[in-house]
Amino acid sequence: MRLSALAAGYEINGDTDPEVSGISEDSRRITPGMLFVAVRGTIDDGHRYVGDAARRGAVAVLCEAAVDTGGLAAGRVPSGPTRRPGPRARSRRAR
Repeated sequence: MRLSALAAGYEINGDTDPEVSGISEDSRRITPGMLFVAVRGTIDDGHRYVGDAARRGAVAVLCEAAVDTGGLAAGRVPSGPTRRPGPRARSRRAR
């Protein structure tokens, strides 16, 4: 699938629209042709591993913050949760 289809609705920087063979947010699992999704976690920040993903063959990166992507096509996504809370989270908030 093309990056433009996977990241529809988000601005993509770079002059390419690579074919993406898979997606991972763990740079250690990136293989040539994959999209790396860099997100901030509670323990570590995926933005630190963009270079590692590029060395492993990533063709593009989606990230929350501006980072040096080393020439990879890059898309920026909003930070924070993008899903609605599930029923358990909603019930905890109601307390």
